[in-house]
Amino acid sequence: EELIDWLQRLDNYDKSEIAQICVSKGFINEALYIYEVLKDIPKVLEMCLSLDKLEEAISYCKNHGDTEHFLDLMSKFIEKEEWLRAIECADYAEDYKIAEEVVEKSQGSLRKEDQYVEYLEKAHEKNP
Repeated sequence: EELIDWLQRLDNYDKSEIAQICVSKGFINEALYIYEVLKDIPKVLEMCLSLDKLEEAISYCKNHGDTEHFLDLMSKFIEKEEWLRAIECADYAEDYKIAEEVVEKSQGSLRKEDQYVEYLEKAHEKNP
């Protein structure tokens, strides 16, 4: 937190270089802060996903992202076979057709009683 306070007061430094130094020294939150200042959304998401900070990635997309970034995040969840999280991202992106495709890709690993039913109902309401 002290490092972030210090970074906020600086105005004449190479932010990308400082972010890389922060990562190399293990100051992950500080690096994320700098990448947020730089509005480098792909880098923020990449870091969150590589560190398994999935909640932070979703939160960041909600606050700063747009549909494209939710769909990027959804792709990462599909790679990890985290189907409900992938569907959740499709829902945030309001792309219910993709949510249905995610369910198909899950190859039956989702059960009918799981949350995905809610997303599919929304899909059919919006895209009859």
